[in-house]
Amino acid sequence: MARTGYSTASATCLSWRRRPWCVARIIALAGAILAIWGTVVAWDIQDPYEGAVRSDSQQVGTCHEFQTEFEASSLSDVAPPVPCDQPHQTETYLVGELPEDAGTVDGERPGREATVALTRELCDGSQLAAYLGAEYYDEHWFVAAWPRVPTPQEWARGERMYRCDVSPSAEGQLPTMAQSMKDILRTRAGDDFRRCFDAVGVAVPCSREHVAESVRSWVPIPGDVDPAAIPQEWAERSCTPIVSEFLGRDVRRTDYRIQAVAYPDVTPAVAQCRLLVPAGAQPIIGSLSTTIREGEA
Repeated sequence: MARTGYSTASATCLSWRRRPWCVARIIALAGAILAIWGTVVAWDIQDPYEGAVRSDSQQVGTCHEFQTEFEASSLSDVAPPVPCDQPHQTETYLVGELPEDAGTVDGERPGREATVALTRELCDGSQLAAYLGAEYYDEHWFVAAWPRVPTPQEWARGERMYRCDVSPSAEGQLPTMAQSMKDILRTRAGDDFRRCFDAVGVAVPCSREHVAESVRSWVPIPGDVDPAAIPQEWAERSCTPIVSEFLGRDVRRTDYRIQAVAYPDVTPAVAQCRLLVPAGAQPIIGSLSTTIREGEA
């Protein structure tokens, strides 16, 4: 995750294990989409659905279809789930219980802003990565996390279960899928959620034409190395073991190249490893790691 659009809003987010703000950026993207749709009241559990699924009965691995913007942008969702091989917009990857102090000082359900802030911690990035099937050096990109909390009526009865949903990210909309995102990074379909770079350095899904692929890494830069001009010798020495493990073979036995990139304005003391197509090669489509692991390169 077919897709109707992608977001590059998380282009400077590097590592889901070592940089917790990676998930915060994903959550912020979801919040921005909600803002585009406007503020809406929460879904009333007595509203319109037969077979409503109470918040304390939500399950990981269920998929959810929304017919209106109201449903999609609500903080609560008690509509019956749909099979993941049918059209849907989100999929639940985490279910948990809110902390006792999650409500307002008056004990009321938290509002939208407070809920988004809370789920920056609760909708854990490592849990999402595991659900998507990420290996240690795999990034997950172009996804958004969506919090769902009990309805006001459930909250008043003491219900505190919450769920975290994942969806493809797109500017101002929720794309529709017809397959599960569980372990999707282990398949070709997962190329939609890997971060690659085109010929001018713009982050794109690896399912689009690209010349480089990002490897989840966090390599300290010594004081004698300029982050704005990292020497190739240092890049190869530092990134070769990481990229080789990412590929499942020694990168030095391939024609692919290594690059180390720093973000001086964001993380000046660390570099990220990238895998580049062979010198002079045309842009490719598909994850380099998947291509090499499948013996196609």
